[in-house]
Amino acid sequence: METSPNKPENRIVIKTKDCAECGICSNEVFEVRHPHISTLKIISMFDADSYMCPLCKHKHCNHLQEGSDRLRMLMGSSTLFRIWKVSSYAPFMHVDFDCIVGGKINDVHASFLYQCNKVTNPMDIVIACGVNNIMTDDCAADIIFQFKQFISSIKQHSKAQKNRFPSKVVLATIPFAPKYTDPMLTTRNMKEKVRKVNAWIKEFNDKESGQHLNLHLYGVRGNPNMDPIVHKYNEWREESQLKKLHLRKFVKDRISVELIDIFRNLRKMRLDEILRPYRKIIQASKFKLSRISNAE
Repeated sequence: METSPNKPENRIVIKTKDCAECGICSNEVFEVRHPHISTLKIISMFDADSYMCPLCKHKHCNHLQEGSDRLRMLMGSSTLFRIWKVSSYAPFMHVDFDCIVGGKINDVHASFLYQCNKVTNPMDIVIACGVNNIMTDDCAADIIFQFKQFISSIKQHSKAQKNRFPSKVVLATIPFAPKYTDPMLTTRNMKEKVRKVNAWIKEFNDKESGQHLNLHLYGVRGNPNMDPIVHKYNEWREESQLKKLHLRKFVKDRISVELIDIFRNLRKMRLDEILRPYRKIIQASKFKLSRISNAE
């Protein structure tokens, strides 16, 4: 942490990388420097009814305009950064991305608050962060509390906008990266912390939607939430065994398919919710017709 002599006076500089200031997360007190990809920021620069998405290279309707469709968004850290570049990424509809390299849960939460305060759309949001909290002094309860606060803000947004079908959240589980769970780590091994957080994430997802993005099953054999941890080191990007933190591109290829399936399932659930009253009316009408027919 350092102070910046630049505008305004003596802001506190917080950085995860030596890079330019983040125009989204900086304010009058903090000058934040981290790589931050945000399609919402890009879209906000367009005033037209449609725009060319620089990530998927397709033309889309400007869904931030009043009365537009539900948003689908992946928010997180570098865990799934650039997943939109893998060959299997072929979404059925536009997906927004908000990824902060080196970002912790509160950083991603703050990004949501900064960017979505004027958005009126309900959202389907997949959150994939928490990895950068694991290696800090945050205990499992601290991490879970931060997730709860983030989810509460998303729910409050829906409530404030009076969305008929409120936003839905899916939390990705924390992967068992060798950097903090390798068996060689006799001290500062975080496997039990990850297991506790993942157990809560599973419980939340079961209640919220039944949808799961099980990142803890990638880069390992079996289910490390319960079984002994055996890593597939070739599925992690970094060379050094105890620095392996990011999954390789071919692994993200498989995750991409799972991610799109989640958005598709959430959309189907919403359509079922919309059609449910009409199905009841149709069913009641059929029952009445059946009674009339039997009476004759």
